[in-house]
Parts: sequence; C-alpha cells; structure tokens
Amino acid sequence: MNNNIIANSRFILFIALIVGAPLSKYPSFALPIANFPSFRIGLYQILVLLFVLLCLPALIKQKSLLFNNKNKWVTTLLLLFAILVGASIAWSNYPARSALLAFSVWLLIVLVFCAWWYVAQNITKNNINTIVKAVLFFGILYAIIGIAQFIIGTFFNTNLALLCTGCNANVFGFARISGLAAEPQFFANSLIPFIFIAIYSLVKKTSILAWISLTSLSLTLGLTFSRGAYYAIAISLIVTFLLLIKNKLVNISLITKIILAIVVGFAVAIFILIAGASIKNSSTPDITYKTIDSIAEHVSLGVVDLPNKLTPIQPITQNQETVFVSPGLIEASNTERTSAASLAIKAWRYSPLTTIFGVGVGNLGPFVVKNIDASAPSTLTVYIYYILLLSELGIIGLLLFVTLFIICFKKLLNDKKALSISLFGLLLAFFIQYIFFGSYINVMYIWLWLGISLGITPLVSKTELKHTV
Repeated sequence: MNNNIIANSRFILFIALIVGAPLSKYPSFALPIANFPSFRIGLYQILVLLFVLLCLPALIKQKSLLFNNKNKWVTTLLLLFAILVGASIAWSNYPARSALLAFSVWLLIVLVFCAWWYVAQNITKNNINTIVKAVLFFGILYAIIGIAQFIIGTFFNTNLALLCTGCNANVFGFARISGLAAEPQFFANSLIPFIFIAIYSLVKKTSILAWISLTSLSLTLGLTFSRGAYYAIAISLIVTFLLLIKNKLVNISLITKIILAIVVGFAVAIFILIAGASIKNSSTPDITYKTIDSIAEHVSLGVVDLPNKLTPIQPITQNQETVFVSPGLIEASNTERTSAASLAIKAWRYSPLTTIFGVGVGNLGPFVVKNIDASAPSTLTVYIYYILLLSELGIIGLLLFVTLFIICFKKLLNDKKALSISLFGLLLAFFIQYIFFGSYINVMYIWLWLGISLGITPLVSKTELKHTV
C-alpha cells in the first residue's frame, strides 16, 4: 500500500478516535459470550483496531525508540501490566471470561503504544490545528445531539430519545441525557477532552467557534447530571487554570471569561433540568422545590438536604396525571456502590495471593459467588475503578496503573506548554472521574489520551533518530 495512503489513513483514523469518544459504546452489537452479557463490538472498537493495525508495522520497525533510556521505564510498566493481565487468567474461576477481557485490555495497551509512537513521530503543528478545529466542531455537534435528546425525552417520547434505563423523568423528575453512550456518566466522561481542547484553543487564539463549543459543551455536561463529571471537571479546571497562570500562558481576564462561560453553561443546564421537571410533573405539589432539593442532595453526595415543605405524598392519579414522587435513587445509588465495593475489598483480602495479584481480570463476580457471597451476581462489577483494579489485579495492578498516570502527569508538567497543561487537565479529570465508575473497555479513549500524553514530546531527538532508524 502506498505510504501516503497509509499516512493519510492513520491521520483520519486518529482524528476519528479523538472526536468519536462519545461513540465508544454505540453504535455496536451485543456479543454475549463467556458469561459476559455486557460484551459488545462497536464502531469505535473497530476504528481502534484499524488504527492499531496501520501503526503496528512501523512501530515494530522502530521498536528501539520505545526501549531507549528515555522511554524504557514506561514501556516496561505497560508490558508488566499486560503480563499481569494475561497471567491472572491462570487463577481465574472462569478462564474463558477472563481471557476475553484480557484480550480487550491488551488492545488498550497496544493502543497506548500506537498513539504514543504516532503522536511523537508524526504529528505536526498543522495537524494539531486540524485536530483542534475538528474537536470544536464535533463538540458543538454532540451538544446539539444532547440538547435534542433532552427535549425529546422530556416533552415527547422517551423511547424515541434513546434514553438509557433509569435516565427517564420517572427517576429524578427530569430526563438525563446519555447521548449514544451507555449511561450519562460515560457520555459526560467522553466530553471531558472536548472541554479542555476548547480551553487550549482559547488560550492560543480566541475564536467564536471555541467560545460556542465551550459554552454548549458545558450546558450539555450539565444536562447529563453526572456528579462524578462535575467534581472531576471542577477540580481539574482549577488546577489547570493555576498552572496556566503560573507559567504565564494566559492572563486573568481570559481565565475569568472562560470560567464565566462554563458557569453560565452549567447554570442554564440546571435551570433547564428544573424547568423540565416542573413542566412534566406540574401536577405534583412543590415540584420545583423538590427538584432543587433532589439536585442539591445528589450533587453534594447527600450532604445538602433541604427541609421538606410538605409531607411526602404517595403516587395517586389526579385528572389522569400521576403525582411524581422520587423513588430515592440517590441513597440507593450510594448503597449500591458501597456494597459492591465492600464485596470487592473482601475478595481482595481473601488471601495473600489475591492481595498481591488480585482474583483475576474479569473474575470478580465468579470469585465472590464461590468464596464470599453466593447470592451475589456472577457478573458483579464495582463502580469505583481503583477498587475494581485492586480486587482483580491486586496491589501490583493498581500501582502499575496509577504509576502510568503519574508518569504522564510528570511528563506534561515538565513540558510547560499550553497544550501539555491542557492535556494534564483532561487526564486529571479522567483520574478523578475513575472514582465514580469502573470500566475497562467502555472508556478506550482514556487509554488513547494516555498515549497522546506520552507522545506530546518526541521519543528521541532528531539526532538520535538518524542513528536509530
């Protein structure tokens, strides 16, 4: 195949992987095998595979670049993680299931290597400008999709809006958008890079496109009502702004405008959620107040709980309309998370072997059913990724994963450029958001951004490259 065709195909696929993150779950088709009902093969996974296949031959030819003194520690860390994942199949209660997930994790690791090599050796400033523009346009597109989904789900047809289970207005009083992702939190998480790339664009050169993208994305993130994303973005934005100011890359005036745009976007989103609930459940007394109470309690993790204005009313029918009563899913959600995490910790502490190496990738459910609690589901998972890693890959797996993030953080901070600091911010947001959900394969784009962050500076200098290739 012609080298130019290969190069162009790589670049197109690379852009598609960046802007297609919200599609990392759908469109896809289910492949329920090896007692793994949630396993799916989707468009995003196919694009990842194509990108990897186009990058691997060149990467293998230049493999010495990844093992030089500058990069050998990161390479070794990734290979150790891959070995641990594969080895854990040996002590799994369900080897077929563990093998299936192991292959998926290996693909993530290969994606890191390919993105790392590709960015370091192929991406130019012109390429970066093209990618940034694509991200800004697609950010607006996803915002339009999200807003349309909310309108349809609130005022027209829930099924037509493609809302996920538990996302309709019967839960919180308003619809929670999830785009084409599995859940609102996955949709919100996938939009994090779009926020930080928009900020990078504004830092480099303000434009109407970047302002529209940033504000509309903030509104869309607000409509997901994903508290994990709220916390992750808020904390990482504060750190990012401080770093930009410290390195004299931006003035206070621009930072103030950016913060204002984000706050306005989120404030409008919260207003829309309250208005949507008030209109849809207009027959419920004090529905506006109750919706505000629900939002405050959910976002504050139960710390803020406004006093009840009226005695709770049981659902009744009045003029063929149902009075809305929140089913109390905020408390139920917290209970579900903590109970699953508790079982995972018990599995991790079951023996010295499980403490060090874990129960095996994809093996948490079967292990818990056999050794901890026979009534637990065999497909048990944990909604805190760090605990999921700890239970399935032990203290070694958790340390390897966290160390990978730390290395990326250090590399980006040492670069001290606007792009590197923006990448630091989005990786930090991912790092924090992992506290609120656990998943290997539904967030492939996080591993893509790990590779991008590693490749933000060349693998070797041009002088070294002449002697290496």
